[in-house]
Amino acid sequence: MDILSALPAEHVLMASDKCQVTVAQMYEYVASVQQQLMDSNVRSCALFSEDKMMYIAVFLACISADIDIVLPANNLPELAKKISVDCLIGDWGTQAKPIDLSVKDSTVGQMNTDSNSKITLFTSGSTGEPKSITRSLSQLLAEIEVLDDTFAGNWQKCLFASTVSHQHIYGLLFSILWPICKGHTVWYKLLPFEEMIDDINQLQLPWVLVSSPAFLKRLNEDHSSNSSPIQVFSSGGVLTDAQHFRAEKKLAAFITQVYGSSETGGIAHRGLQQDWLYFMGVESKIEAKQLWVRSAFCYRDDWLCTQDLIEVTDKGFKLLGRNDRIVKIEEKRISLNMIEQQAIKLEWVVDAAALVIEEGRQYIATVFEINQTGLDFINQYGEVELKKAIKNVLSQTIDRIALPRKIRFSTDPLVNSQGKKIQAELVKLFT
Repeated sequence: MDILSALPAEHVLMASDKCQVTVAQMYEYVASVQQQLMDSNVRSCALFSEDKMMYIAVFLACISADIDIVLPANNLPELAKKISVDCLIGDWGTQAKPIDLSVKDSTVGQMNTDSNSKITLFTSGSTGEPKSITRSLSQLLAEIEVLDDTFAGNWQKCLFASTVSHQHIYGLLFSILWPICKGHTVWYKLLPFEEMIDDINQLQLPWVLVSSPAFLKRLNEDHSSNSSPIQVFSSGGVLTDAQHFRAEKKLAAFITQVYGSSETGGIAHRGLQQDWLYFMGVESKIEAKQLWVRSAFCYRDDWLCTQDLIEVTDKGFKLLGRNDRIVKIEEKRISLNMIEQQAIKLEWVVDAAALVIEEGRQYIATVFEINQTGLDFINQYGEVELKKAIKNVLSQTIDRIALPRKIRFSTDPLVNSQGKKIQAELVKLFT
C-alpha cells in the first residue's frame, strides 16, 4: 500500500506562510530523488537536513527504493567518519551527494508500507558512545496508529508545527510521519522562537504543536498570539506541574507529555497533575525498581530496560529518575560518560568528571585533572585560553549543548581512596 495513495492529489502536504506543496508535487520530488539515487546505485545513505522538503522527499524516496536510511543526531565530522553508508545527503558541506529537487521524472516510486528499508537513529549509549538503533518502517507505522487512536479522535485535518528536530525519533514520528500518513499538513519550518507562531496563524487552520519542554519553559509572558493550538505535545524531558500549568495557561491549550526513547518508541503519556499512563499495546514489568517494557514499537522483540526508576501507582506510575549517567539538557540526551571519555583523550588531561549543575537552568560542568602539559599551557597562556582550547577540541566530537559551560582544573586526583568520584565534593567546586 502506498503511504500517500489515500490522499487526493491536491491535498496540501506541506505549507508555510509563503508556499504550499501538494501530494502531486511531492510525488514528483520523490520520483526525482529516487531516480537520482538509483542511477548512482545507492543502497544506503545518511540523511541530515534542516530543510523539511528535502528531508521528506529523500526519506520517502529511500522507502520507495528499499534504500537504508541513517538519521544521525548531528552532522559533526567525527560522526560522519563513523557512519558506513554509500553517500551523505543534506547538510554535509562538500561531502554531500548533490540532490536536485527541480529534476522531473515520469517514474513515480511507490511509498509502500511493506518497504524493507532499515531506518537507523542514534542515541547515547550507557558506555558513552553514540548508540545506533535500527527500526523498521512497520514499527514506526504501528506507533503512528496508536498515537492517532489515542489522541486524534475528534480532530479535523490540521497543521503540525514543530520546535524539535526530525532527526530524532520524536520529531520524525510526531512532526513528519504522523501528519503525512494521516492526511494532515506539515509546517515547513522549525519554530525555535515563540514569535514564529504568528506566521502559522496566517493560514487560519487548526494546528498541533510538537514541542520540547525547553520551548515551553521559555514561553514569554509578554508575547501574545492570535491563535492557540488544538493540542500540544512535549517530549524529551519532564515538565514539572508548575511548568506544565504555566505553559497550558500561556498557550490556552491542553499539553500532553510523552515518555519514550529511540529504543522503545512511545511508552506512556500524561496530562497536568496526572500519573503516566501506558500507551495501548505496551507491556511492562518492574525489576529492582527499574521499568522494563515490550511492545510492537520497540526496536527488538524482547524486553528492554529503560534504566528509569519508577513508582507504580493505582492509575499508572511516577518517574523517579534515571539509573545511569545519561542526562537530559534542553531535551537532548547527553552521556556524561562520553564527555569524560572524549576529555581524557586531550593532551592536557589525565582525568575528567562531568556533572550536571542546577542554577535556575541545568548545564554541564566539568572538572579536569590536568597533567604537566596542561600546567605548562596555563603558565604560558593562562586558564582562560586552556578552557577555550578544550572546548574547541571537544566541539568536534560532541554536541554544542553538551560542552561544559563551567570548567575547573585540578592537579589532584578526582577519585578517593576507593577509586570513586564523590559527586558532592566535585559539585562544591562550582558553588
